[in-house]
Amino acid sequence: MFGDSTLSIQGDTYTWSSATEDSTWHYDTYTDNANANSQTVTVKGLLGASWAMVSGPGTATTISGHIQNGVYGENHQTFSGDGSWVVSAVTYTHREMLVDYSMQDNGLGDLYLGSVGYDNYTGANGTLNNWWYANGDSHSTFTGGTTPFSQQPSLTVFGTTYQFNDSTSYSDNTSDGSDSGWTDNYHGPNGRTLQLVHHNTYFLQVWDPFLGTVGSNAVTAMPNASLTGITWRARSAPTFAKPQLWLDEKLLNWQSGSITTAGLLTDTYSGAGITLTIQAQVSDYFAAGSTTTAIVTFTSGATGSGTLAQNQVFSLSGHTLRNAEPNHSSPWFTGTNTILKVAGVNFAFKGGFQDSLGNRTDVFASPQTGTLSISGTTATSSVGTVKLVQNGTIRSGTYSNGQFTVTGNLLIYPLGTQPSVYGPPAFWVRGELYLRNATTPTNYATASSGHSLTLTGTDAWILAGTDATGDFGGTCSTDPVGIFLVQDALGATTVPVIPANADGTVFLDWSAPPSGMPPAVIENNHILVYLGTATEDTSNTASAAYYGSATVSDQTPWLLKLRTDGSGVATFTDYSTGTSTTGSYSTQTHLFQTANAASDFPMPVYGVDPNANNAVWSQILPPSTTGLPATFLVNGKVWRYSGTDSGANAVSGGNAVYQGYYSSSVGTQTLTVSAEDPETHRRTLTVIDPFTGSGSGTPIHGTLNNVRGSARMSDGSEVYSGSFSGKQFNPQLNNTGLLSVPSDLDVIGNVITFGSLSDSSATAGATLQYEDTSFSGSITASLYSLLARSQARWQWSHASSDGSWKNPVPVMQLDAGHTLNLYPASTSATPSPGVVLNPAGASSFRGPVRVLPAGDLPMDFTSGPQP
Repeated sequence: MFGDSTLSIQGDTYTWSSATEDSTWHYDTYTDNANANSQTVTVKGLLGASWAMVSGPGTATTISGHIQNGVYGENHQTFSGDGSWVVSAVTYTHREMLVDYSMQDNGLGDLYLGSVGYDNYTGANGTLNNWWYANGDSHSTFTGGTTPFSQQPSLTVFGTTYQFNDSTSYSDNTSDGSDSGWTDNYHGPNGRTLQLVHHNTYFLQVWDPFLGTVGSNAVTAMPNASLTGITWRARSAPTFAKPQLWLDEKLLNWQSGSITTAGLLTDTYSGAGITLTIQAQVSDYFAAGSTTTAIVTFTSGATGSGTLAQNQVFSLSGHTLRNAEPNHSSPWFTGTNTILKVAGVNFAFKGGFQDSLGNRTDVFASPQTGTLSISGTTATSSVGTVKLVQNGTIRSGTYSNGQFTVTGNLLIYPLGTQPSVYGPPAFWVRGELYLRNATTPTNYATASSGHSLTLTGTDAWILAGTDATGDFGGTCSTDPVGIFLVQDALGATTVPVIPANADGTVFLDWSAPPSGMPPAVIENNHILVYLGTATEDTSNTASAAYYGSATVSDQTPWLLKLRTDGSGVATFTDYSTGTSTTGSYSTQTHLFQTANAASDFPMPVYGVDPNANNAVWSQILPPSTTGLPATFLVNGKVWRYSGTDSGANAVSGGNAVYQGYYSSSVGTQTLTVSAEDPETHRRTLTVIDPFTGSGSGTPIHGTLNNVRGSARMSDGSEVYSGSFSGKQFNPQLNNTGLLSVPSDLDVIGNVITFGSLSDSSATAGATLQYEDTSFSGSITASLYSLLARSQARWQWSHASSDGSWKNPVPVMQLDAGHTLNLYPASTSATPSPGVVLNPAGASSFRGPVRVLPAGDLPMDFTSGPQP
């Protein structure tokens, strides 16, 4: 019923011999008559179905397969190998596949042939992962794409051009519906990143070391190259100055910030009947070594204007404007309540402000997520307006006699005034979110895996749960925030637990991170905020500052732990795989490093400030007066500026020092740059690398070319200048990239280099060298030419017509095989050579060759017709 009269299974031929049926099933029996043991298999399928299961002893192994639409297949199928596969117009060169088929029940008594498995492809053009389940749900992800989905190779935002780097996409098909989307990733100078995301609508997300995170409003049409119609979400913190200002000792509070696609950023302040704006073009204001000032304007009946310099000094004719510091150490509005709980996050009082007119503001802050301010006057001291900035979202509301009313109906109350009857809405444990049961609030469970935990007790809670790793449990505060630890059932490790809201946003403490540690870090466009300090779960002896995801849109199963014992150990744990890797972090240089070249610790990692739009936190950069780059590329790896030493030829008190990713007891990758020589204007580079290259750690030296930003070291290697993000520096001579010399040029030096390799813009493509050599009383002048490729070609041509660069006519060519081609006079751009001189083989001459009678030629010499 389900197949032909014969079946080919595992290399044997089975012939149909009989059939039986009952009210539900049809059975076909096939026999291998060629086998001495006469093996039989049974084909069992539903009456009227197009599929059936096949089973039997088999010749070599037990047969477990199926028939679908008349074709036999094994129930367990695997493949791994190289080849060529084209999927959705992308070519892949390696494939890994596993499929398991089985009979499934849809829960309604209906049976079907289901499969579970994966089909993964890799290649130079990307990686495609497909996986599916027996219930029909399927998922697909694509990473490393080399072509932008948007068809935009570059985009210019805020005055900075971003180049396409790679693309990713995903698709999900489940019983609840289908979902798909893609992301084009772009890189800009100094660590900037841009993402163009499509998920039902289109939006852009930019990260800039000075602006932090900037997101666009969604649009329904694909953005064009000019980003026409794109607008940007309101800023969540001021960019140019502090949130409070004193203007003629009147209190002004920051109200909003906006930015245009062209990069014109405006911060707006108000208070005491005054509106003030600070405005600048960000690409000019934040350029390296910039002296550009921001424009300040204000209105208060009359108008005024001035500037804000790079050193944060305001200049307004006839007025005094300065950044404000708190002038009151206790809250004006909330009395003795100095900690407010906002949606499960503790905000601590940071300071109060009041001017001579009676305008006052209280500021509460969470270092990891945002600020809350209450503003009012002495005339109505129990009433004020509220501005809440949390995780990049701005909400407004009111405060009246201890009660907060804020958009979104967020619950805000002083700490301890509303103790919870039950635990928080959710807990994060080892990368999984446990949600509180609505019917039994002491019970929690994960949405997909079915893992559970419970809270028991009254004055103190006991938490007990289980996951794929095993059981865990311990005590839990009745008002938990930040992070706390429970014990793994095996007793060998502790387990971090993070209280959270039902949407996954975490409950955070008000406390700041330990000294020298950032309020948050960014890793591969993911923001991990400081959660609190506790014993490091992979150590059980050392204390560590924990960092993890805090927002709904950026949840990851990762925790980063920075030890506080001075050891500098940083541990990155992926709880979805149960793996940890270690690196290091310096509280002095704020650099993250790995212990060795084989480490899987994610790089790069930077500290960022969530209360400054996630701009870079305390990143050390070389002083702009030195002209030194943010990074150097050594053996293809990024080495970052870490300060100065106390050496001679000091740069701001010492040689500039850069460090690589790798640092351990073996040593530290170190590059030092001396001060510029006043006569030659060159700098000496010294590199010590115990890990890569020769790995000996023996110092090598070179001279930095200040134009190309590169240096050839004493061992023959090249060191290149790089941007903040580690992209190789490409020297730009002027706006058009062309340097014109409107006069004769006299070069006193002996070497001229020009051109750049396509894959190494800091390496000269061609070199001309003059040499004057004295030997045995005579002097010989030599001119050498060198092309920087092992495959090289020299060609001489002339114009096809006067002044034309089109279709040049070749005259002579020395090709990569060392063969010399001479071309006859012609107007063609592709003539055939008239003479070919090949030192490694036969030469040829199109015309006759005349030789003097006394000429000495080998007997095998041949030419054309005799003259």
